[in-house]
Amino acid sequence: MSVIVPALRRPIIVWDLVLSILLTLLGLGIGALVSLSSIFLVMAADSCGGSRECNLPQLTGGWLIAMIGPSVVMLVTLVLTVVRLVRRRMTWWLPLTGIVVELLVWWGAVSLVFASVPGPN
Repeated sequence: MSVIVPALRRPIIVWDLVLSILLTLLGLGIGALVSLSSIFLVMAADSCGGSRECNLPQLTGGWLIAMIGPSVVMLVTLVLTVVRLVRRRMTWWLPLTGIVVELLVWWGAVSLVFASVPGPN
């Protein structure tokens, strides 16, 4: 007769769980803030037309990336964080990395928008 031994699971690291949840909530808040503030990037096109020639496809692409990019990054970060928490792996670094990546994506998109509008002559 064989004895079935339950698989040993990793212990829950409470500080990692709490820090991961707090950083994920912070990242979601920052993502919502930068996505909502990206609505106003469309005003960069106000100076286009007349004597100024703007790169409208670049402006539109940058604006869409600024609107959608941070949300996509945080959604992926949220899913990966939950998966790692369920598997009881160290997770605190993942939401922190997600925050940095979402801010870099937003900054890059804003740079695209401002690069598409020529400066004053």
